Amino acid sequence: MTIKTKAADRVDGQAAHETVRAGQSKHSTRRADPVAFILLIDNRYRLTADELPWRIERRKGKYWRAIEWHSSITVAANSLGGRLLRTADVRTVADALAAVDNVARTLTLALAPSFKVEVRS
Repeated sequence: MTIKTKAADRVDGQAAHETVRAGQSKHSTRRADPVAFILLIDNRYRLTADELPWRIERRKGKYWRAIEWHSSITVAANSLGGRLLRTADVRTVADALAAVDNVARTLTLALAPSFKVEVRS
């Protein structure tokens, strides 16, 4: 597939450049890029990323739905930690301390470095 640059005249007389794939109309739709990174946190939440955003996704039945978008994994993990604490069933100070410990343990285990190399064909 070849890519060419097409110039279009703007109202102010300057040329605006846009990239158009050969044989593809300007207004055609294409599928979103596949998710490049998936980090399962627990059975309800996961972090995903592609080229631009980090997303917090929540499971809805058998599907995952994006609920928040962030610019870095650090911000996404902090936001998810806050969400997990806010949605915990806490009634006493002891419950709150247990919830903090549980969230910290969950995120630490999920974010622990582990590597798996797969050969793509």
